[in-house]
Amino acid sequence: MCLSTRDREMPQSPSPFAMLLRKHIPNGRIVGIDQLGFDRIVVLHIHGKGAEYRLVCELFRNGTVILVKGDEIVRPVTSKHWGSREVKAGHTFKPPAQRPNPMTMEFDTFAEM
Repeated sequence: MCLSTRDREMPQSPSPFAMLLRKHIPNGRIVGIDQLGFDRIVVLHIHGKGAEYRLVCELFRNGTVILVKGDEIVRPVTSKHWGSREVKAGHTFKPPAQRPNPMTMEFDTFAEM
């Protein structure tokens, strides 16, 4: 992720997901940003409306953006299903299986990959 000075044209009306965010976390404040392991998943921790939410951004092909409260998926931008993992409103949020992190593994293990 990086900051950009490029302007994007604003749509005439907000998307349904943007409206959902406004409904659940009006005046929300981002209080933390994490990366899940060594994966391409960024999590924004947001406080708003007396509750804590996570906005999980899966930055890979076929990934999605998911609003999570506690462990429950409030709503993803798009519902997805992969083998043992389902991203759907009302389901428990489960991140993808962790992949090996080359930054923390032993050299011999890395060399075998």
